[in-house]
Amino acid sequence: METTLVLFIASLCNIGIGFYVLTVVSKRREFFDFGLLCIIFGVWDFLFAIPFLKNTSTLLWTRAMTIPMIISPLLLIRFIYSYVFDKKLPMIINILVITFYIVPIYALCFSEVYISHAWIQDSKLHFIAGKLYDYFVIGGVLSLIYSLLVLIIGFKLKRGMDRVRLVYIAIGIFVWLGFIGIFTFLLRLFGLPEYNFIAPIGCTLATAIWSIGIIRINLFEIPESAIINDNNSFLIQTNVMILKIVDALAYSEARKQYRKRVIKNIIGDFTELQINSDLTLDEIYDRMAT
Repeated sequence: METTLVLFIASLCNIGIGFYVLTVVSKRREFFDFGLLCIIFGVWDFLFAIPFLKNTSTLLWTRAMTIPMIISPLLLIRFIYSYVFDKKLPMIINILVITFYIVPIYALCFSEVYISHAWIQDSKLHFIAGKLYDYFVIGGVLSLIYSLLVLIIGFKLKRGMDRVRLVYIAIGIFVWLGFIGIFTFLLRLFGLPEYNFIAPIGCTLATAIWSIGIIRINLFEIPESAIINDNNSFLIQTNVMILKIVDALAYSEARKQYRKRVIKNIIGDFTELQINSDLTLDEIYDRMAT
């Protein structure tokens, strides 16, 4: 019961951030694949919870829960490639992935070569997977590794806040890679498939990281000139620290822009008080000092 509840909560978190990106973020065209990817992870969490419910076909839903994830490797590399290189993923790669990865798995995902048996034991989902399921997982892991390699290239090409954004994206992908690689692949190789429910829950951490960046600190919207401001919250200061580490020149320019804004505000306030009030010069200084 606890596992089902956690999975449903994770589902709501993923779907929520996905719809937010698709409907609210102004750059939603560029982030369409990313928003759709978050929704797919949410559907995965939801379907993952169903086999744990009573009076359900465990084998059927164990096979069905992976259906939304089959397309996720393509969406991930499309998003990362377009974000880093500012252009769409080449059509030939789309065609190859769809032809040799997505279509074969969708065609056989309800067959014995994918998952042959599944059952609930001690509140854990056990299943016997075939070679096609291994192909499915390996494809997902390879897409994560490919995305990290593209991000490394992008880190060299991008400057300023774009590097900060890449850090957030890379952290999320590392989390995905860790949980998916360990709990859906490595542990199953060691005869422990029952811990695979941790993977979708853990992947929600990646969505949480991105939701902080997208919603709380407007990560994909804010320019680097405005990153340093009077907001001393932990999230903002973390962002500033990352910028300082990944691009010292951009950090120096951001500090310069912040000082200019401070000086401009001081001069503006002083001028307004001097013109529109009867205060003496010392009284103006006292007013501005408080």
